[in-house]
Amino acid sequence: MSMKTKNLIQTVLFALAFVMINQVLIAQGCYRNGCKNGLYCNCLSYVPKPNHCHCISYPGFKLGNQSALTYETSLTDVYPNPVSGAATISFSLAGTQRVSLKIVDLNGRLITTLADQFFDEGDNEIMWNTNEVNAGIYLLQFQSAALSVIEKIVVTN
Repeated sequence: MSMKTKNLIQTVLFALAFVMINQVLIAQGCYRNGCKNGLYCNCLSYVPKPNHCHCISYPGFKLGNQSALTYETSLTDVYPNPVSGAATISFSLAGTQRVSLKIVDLNGRLITTLADQFFDEGDNEIMWNTNEVNAGIYLLQFQSAALSVIEKIVVTN
């Protein structure tokens, strides 16, 4: 089989796989209002869950020499929610930037600062041990140069 034929077969197989993956992702729906500016919805697990999706692009993708992914800044997940014990807070960054993650109660009182530091581009995670707080509703304040989000977290300790 010639190299040209092999490349054509690889291209067709990649295109079919890409369409099949996107059909699954589209069926799940991309978390947080879908994707904009030509970005694609990508999930952090093999079985897509609405809370495990984030937007990425595939600039200049080439078979055999995949270019780096470009991320959109987003708070991708607080899992599990409701939480008892520990929650994983996942977020994606478009570039290296300072991120502040704070937990406040419904009265706006600061409970804890989970992070106030620089993180690298791509997917990042922070754990929150909820054993030190009472059961109730708390707000996660995610702040970066590109995005400010407040997410409700229910603690059931």
